[in-house]
This record gives sequence, C-alpha cells and structure tokens, in this order.
Amino acid sequence: MKLFNKEITKKQFLNETKKFIVIVVANFILALGTGLFISPLNIVAGGVTGIAIIINQFLPANSVYLDIIIYGLEGLLVIISFIFLGKKATFKTILSCLIYPLFLTLVVRVPFFVDLGQFIAKDAGTAEILLGGLVGGVLSGAAIALTFSVGGTTGGTDIIILIIKKYLPKFKESTVSFMLDFLIIVLGTFILWQFQKIYYVTALVNVICAFSCSLVIEAVYIMRNSSISVEIISNKWEEINNFIQTKMERGATIYDVFGGYKLEGRRLIKVVINKKEYELVRKMILEIDNQAFVTFTITKTVLGNGFSHNNPFE
Repeated sequence: MKLFNKEITKKQFLNETKKFIVIVVANFILALGTGLFISPLNIVAGGVTGIAIIINQFLPANSVYLDIIIYGLEGLLVIISFIFLGKKATFKTILSCLIYPLFLTLVVRVPFFVDLGQFIAKDAGTAEILLGGLVGGVLSGAAIALTFSVGGTTGGTDIIILIIKKYLPKFKESTVSFMLDFLIIVLGTFILWQFQKIYYVTALVNVICAFSCSLVIEAVYIMRNSSISVEIISNKWEEINNFIQTKMERGATIYDVFGGYKLEGRRLIKVVINKKEYELVRKMILEIDNQAFVTFTITKTVLGNGFSHNNPFE
C-alpha cells in the first residue's frame, strides 16, 4: 500500500487512520470547551484561545470574532513554524491548526451551539462562572491529552514552546509552557478587569480553568500511558518466571540479590506490565507463593517491544 508515494503496511495505515480520527475528535472537544464555556464566559486560561479572547475585548461589543482571530493566529504560527522548525515539525502541528478553527467556527456560529453558549452564559453568577471555568478546563485538558496520546500536538502556542526549546535547550518544555500560559493569564486577567470590573471572579476562574486543564492532562495522558514495574523475590521464582514467559508472553529480567539481614542469596524477577495486567499478576503470585515479597511501582513511560514508541514531543 502506498501513501504519499511511501510504502506502508496495512497495520501502519490503520494506526495512522486511528491517529487522524483521535486528533479530529480531540479538536472537536476542544472547540466545544472553548465555544460553549471559555468564550461565552470570557475565560483566559492561556494558549492561542486566551490570546484571541484578549484581542476580542478590543473589538466592537456583541460581535463574534473569536474564530477569525484564531484563524489568523494559527496561520501566523504555522508560517513561523516553517521558518524556525522546518517542514517535519510543522507537519505534526498543522492538522490541529487547520481543524480546530474550523470546529470552533461551527460551535460559535451554528445557531444550536450559539444558543447553548448564550444559555450557559446568560445571567451567570459567581458560582456559574466558576463552574463554567471548571468544565471548560476539563474539556480542554481531555482534548489536549487525547492529542498527545497519539503523538500529535494541539498546534498554537506549542509551536512557540518548541521554538524556544530549540534555541534555548536548557529550558524544559513544561517550564516554558507554564511561563507562557502564566503571562497570558496575567495579561488577560488585567484586561478583563478593565472591561468587566469583577476582580476576584475574573482572576479565580482563569486559574481554575487552567488548573483543571492541567489535572485532566495528567490523569488522561500520563496515567493512560503509564505502566507498572513489578519486582518479585520468591523461592518459587522459576514457576513465576515460567508463567510470565508462557502465559503472559512478557519478557523479564532476573537478578541475583542478597538479603540485608542474613545475607542469603535470592533471585529477583523484574517485569513491566500494563495496568490492566495488574490483577492477573497479583493473583498469580499469591497462588504460586503467598510468601513472596513483591513491589508494584507506577512507571511513567516505557519504550520497547510490547510498549509504545510514541513520543508527542519529538
């Protein structure tokens, strides 16, 4: 099978199709969070959307320019990416840069979504605004996490982060992202204070939205991609190892270890499993040797045979 004059297998084609579908769905979720909650309530939680909401404050009242502003910002960032990052890095961000504004136009201009957004924002008090910020942050975080999980990015300010990382490699992506979003939130909060005169609510809802977004990314992306490292010390290590190799079809590493008290020699088995295999391994060890000493440790990322090779930041 050929794709763009490149030979690919059926499995590779299906994987690429899956990635495309996930990125499309994620951007639709992001557009819903922005169009129904973040935009109607004028929440600034960082990113390109935050910049667009700030700019929108200076445009005529009761006008909807958010999607148009984001089209312009995303287009500008794609051009900058081509110049400073090259074609390969830009290709990974361009899909979201194109799809997200299209979905956002759908949400902010189709009557059904417009009416729903106006209903959410209508006569919203402090509690409703705070709740809207929480929901908007959760939807945005889920969308970003889904995109990261298939090796994509959400475009936007990710491009700025990658450029800064390229020329200032000593800075971590997470640090640059935090600093950039912090500056956008502070600027947005100050400007919204001038327009809305609701000081503490404006500041608090911006922070809640950004914080809930980060928490969901942590829960959905990092926990979804984490595995469990298992270390087992048992006198019946051969039987346990046989189960791991034949029944689970997992590789294992065996070490010679010594107890600190009696200095007796033992064998330690180390194996990395998926979270869904945790209960199977726990029961297996208890059945074979209920006196075994076992530790289960969450491992953030595992690269290798049987585990993911995707890295969203490469």
